Amino acid sequence: MMKKLTLILFIYLSYSLSIYADGIKTMRCTFNIPGISAGWDSNGEFKSTKSDFSTKPQDAVIIFDNINQDKMTARMVGNNGASDVYVLSTEKSLSFLEITSSGNPILTTLFLSASLSDHTFPAVMSRHISIIQPVISQFYGTCIDQSLH
Repeated sequence: MMKKLTLILFIYLSYSLSIYADGIKTMRCTFNIPGISAGWDSNGEFKSTKSDFSTKPQDAVIIFDNINQDKMTARMVGNNGASDVYVLSTEKSLSFLEITSSGNPILTTLFLSASLSDHTFPAVMSRHISIIQPVISQFYGTCIDQSLH
């Protein structure tokens, strides 16, 4: 009996999250929790350091709008302008993939199954930048569903 109840609860929660995710059109994300930047130095040694998304609080905000999960598209707006991004959705998360003009991928994932409060979700942004040497950064924060406001 317990297994059936657990299965029914799992199906219900997965379906509820899926329905909720379908209604998301705009998310406002703030990456104000210190993250990590890492890379290889000229000697080929891997180094990592604590890093902030931005030195200015107003620049730590990213907006994802025009979210269309059927077409897997959205727009990302930040302190460097706007760009089109790809949308990847599952029953537990909503992810946005930006390919920068220089060909570097930036992935942002919102964890819909781990709501912190009403319509606020934990988020992580991973930047994979290759200029001279690869530089990897990961930042943490929260995203609020603005579709309801």
